[in-house]
Amino acid sequence: MSATNKSRLGQDRAVALTSKLPASFIASGSVTKCTNRHRSRKSTFQVFGNHILDMEVNADNRKLAPYFGAGFGSMIALVAFCVLSSACYSNTLDAGKILIGVGAILCPLLAITCTYGILSLIGSRVNSLLFVMPFLIMGIGIVYQECGPSITISSLTNVLAFAVGYLTPTPEVQLFCFGTAIAMALTYLFQLILFGPTLAIATEAEQRKSNDEEGPSKWRIQADRISRFVFRVHCNIVSREYIAVFILIATLFYWYYSFNGIFSMKTSLDSVKILPKDSLLHKPNSLLTNYVWKENLILTVFVNTHFNMTDRYLTTQFWDVLKELETLPHCKGPTSSYVWFRNFVNEYAKSEQDYPYEEVVDPSRLDTFFKNDRYHFDTSVKLKRLENETTIESFFITVAYTNVSTWDIRIELMTQWRDITAKYPDLNMTVFEPGGMFVDQMLSLRRVTIQTALLTLFSMTVVCAVFIGRPCSVATASASIASISIGVVGIMSKLSFELDPVVMIALLMTIGMSVDYIAHVAYHFQRDSRNELKNGISIQVALKSMAEKVEHTVLAVAWPMVQAALSTIFCVLPLTFVSVQHTSTFCSSHRNVFQTYSSSVFFTAIFLVVLFGLTHGLIILPAFLSRLPEWLSGNKCCNMKRISGGAEASSADTDSVDDSTTIE
Repeated sequence: MSATNKSRLGQDRAVALTSKLPASFIASGSVTKCTNRHRSRKSTFQVFGNHILDMEVNADNRKLAPYFGAGFGSMIALVAFCVLSSACYSNTLDAGKILIGVGAILCPLLAITCTYGILSLIGSRVNSLLFVMPFLIMGIGIVYQECGPSITISSLTNVLAFAVGYLTPTPEVQLFCFGTAIAMALTYLFQLILFGPTLAIATEAEQRKSNDEEGPSKWRIQADRISRFVFRVHCNIVSREYIAVFILIATLFYWYYSFNGIFSMKTSLDSVKILPKDSLLHKPNSLLTNYVWKENLILTVFVNTHFNMTDRYLTTQFWDVLKELETLPHCKGPTSSYVWFRNFVNEYAKSEQDYPYEEVVDPSRLDTFFKNDRYHFDTSVKLKRLENETTIESFFITVAYTNVSTWDIRIELMTQWRDITAKYPDLNMTVFEPGGMFVDQMLSLRRVTIQTALLTLFSMTVVCAVFIGRPCSVATASASIASISIGVVGIMSKLSFELDPVVMIALLMTIGMSVDYIAHVAYHFQRDSRNELKNGISIQVALKSMAEKVEHTVLAVAWPMVQAALSTIFCVLPLTFVSVQHTSTFCSSHRNVFQTYSSSVFFTAIFLVVLFGLTHGLIILPAFLSRLPEWLSGNKCCNMKRISGGAEASSADTDSVDDSTTIE
């Protein structure tokens, strides 16, 4: 806390406010309210600290509640449109469809509510990142075609992605991933115990049509033909050799651009990013960065050993350490250091040396020195008083540095400080600097992010292997998930996002969400047959060629995939309106339109994963799969039952195609 006092009255008010600050902040819950309450024309207070920073960010993130309502409303509208339009298209519009829409909306809403309740019951706090969690839960679309595998794959991969994130060493990331993983798991549970029975109840309201009832109307038949024609043309286009070559070249360029962004991504933990644009903490943070740390960054070195001043070997090591620390770049020099031993030796020896190696001291004069010195060195030393002598059990010194204006310089200095002190184990020294915890995170963040991302990708591969089975399809799905994740992180780097815990969470979320667009394509492509309804009987029709497999896959997943993408975008779209003064997320200087940093990261990541997921699922994967040889994508690698001839099917329906099997 810093205070500028303009009079004696201001000083008195400063003392009064200082004593009230903890209670004031707890009561007000806001820097703005507290400082306004104690505003004075005589005094200017600037308050900053980790707890205050977290409190300010939490208070600002509570403003997301109305926007969650807007996202929830847009999702209700989208669900209603999709359910009613599909029912109208298939001529099954009835009251049960309203029940289906209500069930689809209640599942994530109940999961979000229960998650906050569970966190409260176990005594866990709700940090600023958890205020973004509802947008992720509401925004994740589920492909309900082949509902068992689809919902399970999507839910399990998302739970695993955030469960892996819980293993990271950053407490704020752990808390967010823990809460989001619970919400994902509860969403899956409610889909099974609430949405499933809702579907069963809704079927009772369906209008039963007799066998002699009129068939589908002409417009429905025409619409079905048009949609199949469009998908067939799409499959034919992406299956052409020259188109596949063009897609390959574009994909290689996409990888190059993304990897270039990843390798150039900087690691940064900056308070300016996470603070609201209108927060009063910007001013004290600016003072700390541009004046306090830039002009006078204080390093504290603790010597945690019994310091025998008559031991020449030990004192020589101490002078060596001090000399190395004070000759580093950006150091102000000996005149700005706080070193009791140097003052003691020079006073006793009547010298003015910076590093008096050869001087001999008398420990019996310690008490007199600490009693008479004007720098209060006794507060930096832990003494042990015996009957005949006073010994030094431990102490600390401080060294001042200047022009430390960037985190790169602070990281470099912290590394040098630790390397220097590590060379002298006999002194058992500990280095402390107020920003050291952030330096440690930045030093380990890249390594932790890579390890966590690889572990998450491995988990996704295992899930795909369990549900898909075929090695070729599993390898294709895993490579596509990695490609989407690489693209998201690389493009975010090009948009001037820097690697921090929030971006790391976005990467884990990206890996989990990309499965929604990839695993379903791989799952449908590895099948050797498709389901078809003939005269009320479900039959399996064999898929004989690669072209048929690709066409069947696109027909099965394209529309559900688009619905999932739309539901995701519609839910997080209101986050773009949490803005104040800047113009564009994608401008070169990247001063984004978002009031909160976390909302900007998650919206950008979700938008990119939806864009790249659709591109991979509907263009890149079909083009790649259509060029695979039959023996590689066939069923020889797995022990699965082949579809036999069409004798059984023909007994049920003489008009059914050959090579089909009736499903009882």
